[in-house]
Amino acid sequence: MSDKNWSVKIPLETSVDDVGYKAETNFSETVKYNIKSTLLTCPGEILSEPDFGVCLRKIIFENPTPSVIQKLKLNIHSQIREYMPYIKLIKSQIVFTPDMNGLNIRLAYRISESQSVETFETSIDLTKI
Repeated sequence: MSDKNWSVKIPLETSVDDVGYKAETNFSETVKYNIKSTLLTCPGEILSEPDFGVCLRKIIFENPTPSVIQKLKLNIHSQIREYMPYIKLIKSQIVFTPDMNGLNIRLAYRISESQSVETFETSIDLTKI
């Protein structure tokens, strides 16, 4: 998998010859970036895919009840199934921080191409997104 250019490397860096941007050759890193983008993007922000995105910033105004967390999990699973069919979610864990201003997300998934099991983890301060 490492001999292909999967996407541009984030954050953007110019290549040595300053002709283009450095390519991301690690598929695992590309998948993690795509998951993060899916979580942070709100439906309607990408005109070509108007239903794309989980829109975590909407959670700021929600009371973190079990039903809200379950709804968020279902949305994450649905978005990944629809827009990232090359991975299969195995387990998801969502925890609000004690002050309720933060959210910890942990996703375990299998990458179809390599069958490797990987983990994506992020902590988000909901007041800053």
